[in-house]
Amino acid sequence: MKILLKNLSEVVQCHSEEGFIPLGSDLDIVSKSNAIAIEDGKIISLLSNPSETGYDRVYDCKGGIALPGFIDSHTHLVFHKTREDEFEMRAKGSTYKEIAEAGGGIKKSVKMTREADEKTLFNESRKNLEKFIEKGITSIEIKSGYGLDRETELKQLRVIRRLKEEFKINIRSTYLGAHEIPIEYKDDRDGYIKFMTDEMIPFIAKERLADYVDVFCEKG
Repeated sequence: MKILLKNLSEVVQCHSEEGFIPLGSDLDIVSKSNAIAIEDGKIISLLSNPSETGYDRVYDCKGGIALPGFIDSHTHLVFHKTREDEFEMRAKGSTYKEIAEAGGGIKKSVKMTREADEKTLFNESRKNLEKFIEKGITSIEIKSGYGLDRETELKQLRVIRRLKEEFKINIRSTYLGAHEIPIEYKDDRDGYIKFMTDEMIPFIAKERLADYVDVFCEKG
């Protein structure tokens, strides 16, 4: 299918017309073209005042701006309930470690996310993802890490897989079991690492539930 986007006021690019990849101040690259030709989902050319002949669909952009989609390479959008009260604590000078010791932080999200069933978690995560898309995100990485047990980590990863199936944007999933030491293993760190490496990662790989594995490193 061939598509034409016409009547654009600006076309912002990632590559210059000379072919180099811009960095820093050179990122301000605006094409003089006012139309984009797309074929089978790929941009094939930038045009100026083209004929509409030969296109299956023509969209009048009415002076809008075309720019590359945004990439968010680190998100935790699969969770249940929020921790906005911690913003006030941080604003008053509390450290992340102090907030965690007071019952907040990752462990608070773990407790709340464990309580949510998969249907609830999916519906909430879908709404979260829709907000990202509204802001121009077209590629996103989504981590687990708010379960820290077999059931909830797999539940989070299944939710991410369903989001991949439902949404057309580029989604990559990450198993972040090593986000924190769960309360069940507070006196057995080596045991938790063994649980992840010997049980979780092989199963997740077999079921193709994650594209990546991540580890959160912090003192303590």
